[in-house]
Amino acid sequence: ADILVEECSKLCYPTTQRLTGRLQVPKNNYWGFITDHSGADVFYHCDSIYGERPVAGNTVMFSKYTGGGADRAIPVVRLKD
Repeated sequence: ADILVEECSKLCYPTTQRLTGRLQVPKNNYWGFITDHSGADVFYHCDSIYGERPVAGNTVMFSKYTGGGADRAIPVVRLKD
């Protein structure tokens, strides 16, 4: 158990704030936008989705990072309704 605790202490966890929002209709099934709680749109790419792929209208959790032109959502995780 001590070895496991030691190894886990080496893992890196991001401390970025997690947000929630609603997925808009995807464009070309590869990218789209999430409307966050403030009404702002945040860009996402399907490569940033983890777990079950959400569809338009689903609530998702994500972290927001500054991007070129629009903020980026990475990672994007579908939440249960």
